[in-house]
Amino acid sequence: LNIPIRHAIGNTLGISALCAGVGCLLVTIIGIHHGDFTLGQILLAFVCVAIGAFWGARLGTWLADRMNTHLLRILVECVALIAGFIIVF
Repeated sequence: LNIPIRHAIGNTLGISALCAGVGCLLVTIIGIHHGDFTLGQILLAFVCVAIGAFWGARLGTWLADRMNTHLLRILVECVALIAGFIIVF
């Protein structure tokens, strides 16, 4: 695809944020209803994820300005692959 890397990263972040938001809302409603976790646990997880997303976005923007786009794409794919394996196992 001949999409500029910044647009691709921005679109990916937007779609990921939307999916994560909807998923978080559903998990929160179902989990609290079943008593699986408390609202305090949800807020703690939210804060941790928000901090990670903030610093990850800043790092991604910084890397996009300083790295070769081909190398950046490979790096993003490797991080996604590792994250996928961590989720599965």
